[in-house]
Amino acid sequence: MNSPQTCTPRQLAEKILASKGALEGERKQVTVLFADMKGSMELPAGRDPEEARTLRRHHGECSSSVAEMARRGLDDQCPRV
Repeated sequence: MNSPQTCTPRQLAEKILASKGALEGERKQVTVLFADMKGSMELPAGRDPEEARTLRRHHGECSSSVAEMARRGLDDQCPRV
């Protein structure tokens, strides 16, 4: 197996090393909401695939709306860091 030094052009390696800070990224504080719908695996069982997809999409849209409302509510209450 070749090492990165043998298969990476020198100019590309120098460019990558020069922009190391951009590659490392940054830290951000995030809030994560995990939600599971009871019976979500049984819901599409026996349904037409398109109907099951429509149900999952509708559930996803509703969940996104709830998450957005919660985020806006939190933004109003939480101090900026």
